[in-house]
Amino acid sequence: LVRQPESYGSEVVARLLEHNEYLLAGAAGGGAGKRPSLIILMSESFHDLLEVTYDASQNPLENFSRLAATHPSFRLVSPSFGGNTCNVEFEALTGLSNAFLPDGSIPYDNYLREPVPSIAWALRGLGYRTAAVHPYHDWFWNRRNVYPNLGFEEFHALDSFKGVEMRGGLVT
Repeated sequence: LVRQPESYGSEVVARLLEHNEYLLAGAAGGGAGKRPSLIILMSESFHDLLEVTYDASQNPLENFSRLAATHPSFRLVSPSFGGNTCNVEFEALTGLSNAFLPDGSIPYDNYLREPVPSIAWALRGLGYRTAAVHPYHDWFWNRRNVYPNLGFEEFHALDSFKGVEMRGGLVT
């Protein structure tokens, strides 16, 4: 079991946020100009091949490199390798660490039974529409039940990918 810290409570959260000028300015009410579209792409099989020594006739990431150069982007190094990607996804979406959970814990399977603060909830609070897309079965890692608790209004899983090319049972 994970015990709630003694100092945790709504008063502490309110105190931590009281000096946040962005929230005090009412950013949720809009502002000058249109809000940008925001896409967070997490891909467990993506790797920047330009960091690997190899001989290729063309840059396999030409389009990705162009987009990264012309739009805000950043690089994040995953704290996990070789599976259980739902744990990394949980950390990225909530800002919470799995380090404090018992060994072998899977937050999606063991803990997310009710709404949990996340980037999706924060964006919804700012008026964004939130959707999650995962090209595998919705039952995998309990995503069909977890994503609504993370604040996603829509979830498009494997059965949403009609007429796409499949290879080895996976969307190519």
